Amino acid sequence: MSHKNTTLPGIRQVPALSESSRGSRDFDENTDMVPVPMDRELARIIPSDPAAFSENEHHYIKLHGSFNWMSTSGSNAVVIGYQQDKQIENEPLLDRYFDLFKKVLFLPNRKLMIIGYGFREPHINRVIADAVENKGLRVYVISPESPRQFVDNRIRRPHPFSGETVAHEDWQKIILGLSGYYPFRVMDALKKTEPNFDMFKDYFS
Repeated sequence: MSHKNTTLPGIRQVPALSESSRGSRDFDENTDMVPVPMDRELARIIPSDPAAFSENEHHYIKLHGSFNWMSTSGSNAVVIGYQQDKQIENEPLLDRYFDLFKKVLFLPNRKLMIIGYGFREPHINRVIADAVENKGLRVYVISPESPRQFVDNRIRRPHPFSGETVAHEDWQKIILGLSGYYPFRVMDALKKTEPNFDMFKDYFS
């Protein structure tokens, strides 16, 4: 597998935060905050068609932004709490990211690997469910929990704050698209220390 550079579409300058995250220096809002592009810039710097992206790079799409992104309103461009779909609509970059997410999943013969997602975002669940139902999206999950624990803990158990559970109609569709469930830690999968799972063979082939 050839090495590809990873890019954050629309983010021109990505500061090195490793020193800050390790605690060797303080986070500096003057140098570590990155402004996101304005709406008028997006058409020029981020293609609306997924096929227009370079195949020589990995394109890292952060649907909910990042703690060190400065939104067009001057606040941190991180989507948290309730009504996340409305927050995304209000930030042009995140709205473009979400549109790309939908378009990619609705392409034919797509595979979606899910790692660490708790299925608590109705707007994301709806896209996955619709892609499974209408475009044959195949879903794979890597989680150290057993499949039964995964369903009980992430799907059936009410959200600790809102008390809501995953919409039944969305979950039923997602289950139909489930093509693989791997009860391993992701690092074990990447390092191939689990003899029953070769991620590159099972998923990427």
